[in-house]
Amino acid sequence: MVQKAFRLSSKLIAKYKETHGIAAYLQIRKKFPEIEIQVPQMLDEEFVFAWHAELEGMQIPPRLVFNIIHPNEPSVDALCLRLLELLAARDALPRSGPGHINKRRAAISDTMLNYLISMILEGYDWRDTALRIPASLVVLIRRQLCGPHPKLYYAHRARTYRRFVAMVIGEDFAPGERVSARKLANRYMIPRSTAARWVAEPEFCRELTAVSRIRHSINLWNESFNRRKNRPAGKNVRDACNPVRRPPSQIDVGGSSHEKANSSKGPKRHPQAGGKAGVPGGGGAPVHG
Repeated sequence: MVQKAFRLSSKLIAKYKETHGIAAYLQIRKKFPEIEIQVPQMLDEEFVFAWHAELEGMQIPPRLVFNIIHPNEPSVDALCLRLLELLAARDALPRSGPGHINKRRAAISDTMLNYLISMILEGYDWRDTALRIPASLVVLIRRQLCGPHPKLYYAHRARTYRRFVAMVIGEDFAPGERVSARKLANRYMIPRSTAARWVAEPEFCRELTAVSRIRHSINLWNESFNRRKNRPAGKNVRDACNPVRRPPSQIDVGGSSHEKANSSKGPKRHPQAGGKAGVPGGGGAPVHG
């Protein structure tokens, strides 16, 4: 069983190294998650010598590319800074006029730029020790992946701002009050087009309605609390913290307090009785000696 698994893993790893396909990589990771796969390195000394003329034509010093075969932070930072300079120069080239096509062809290409970024990341993977990524590499990768003004980032900022506005103005709307673009524009000096766009979004309306209900509930609770706090104290008003306590003589234990008060005085003596109270036959004639 172990030999069969070893043969299968070796076969899949060889397939991945040959094709560099993500399907083969995922198959290895799912079936053998304990295996750590080292990404094949495509950059070597032969590439630098074979593409020496092309690198110099794009104004990329070949020695900087050679240094990232075994990368360290200074070598990676130096190459990334040079690539950023070439990108800035390419962005400044004219897009029309005589000779603009040849000028743009002579500039650094995205194919070479993306390949060098991939080689830098492969060099990091082959390092056995931890290596800090310079900020210039992060800026370069961000520039190539999503550009200086990514649409998703600005969409996220706009959504966050709308949510903040809904939380602020939701306190001014009563629960169930209809929210319209005209009300938003007139009350808060928001452009009519912006207000109409916000009202058309269900998320904005849900957030505003939720804040309005929460604020209404808080206001009701505050009003109820203030009424209880300011209520005048009267004779019939009991304090929950200091309840009225009855004296021990009025506490009922096995009978009413009135009966206990009478029983504590002893039995009543009959006005015509001459005997002692409580003695049987005490109500008869007195005994003479």
